[in-house]
Amino acid sequence: MKKWTYEAGRQSDGSVVATINIECEGAIQPFPLHHFVLHSPTGFEMGWNGSGPADLAYSILIHWFLSYKFSLEEAQEEAQAHHQEFKRAFVAKERDHLVISDSDIEKWWIGQEEKVEAARAI
Repeated sequence: MKKWTYEAGRQSDGSVVATINIECEGAIQPFPLHHFVLHSPTGFEMGWNGSGPADLAYSILIHWFLSYKFSLEEAQEEAQAHHQEFKRAFVAKERDHLVISDSDIEKWWIGQEEKVEAARAI
């Protein structure tokens, strides 16, 4: 069974690099996380509530939705609708290193769906 984590770290030059680390049969293979530009053409950031952290959250969510067989258009639509909340929950916390598992995102997503259902019931 494949499992993956999203990892971001601050480099010595101050830039933030993000990877998708896929674990399969005990081996971990890192792949660069594609930067889907929404707010920050200069790249990813983390540790605050700005545009770079928003793009990191957006890009992670797009990949996560794609892994659940969403089309690219559907993944971008869902990510755009939820990336700010995801950013506040995971990316904006002050730090220089970040690791988020696919199961962490799944738990968060279930909570988001429950909030939507509760709001609709009002």
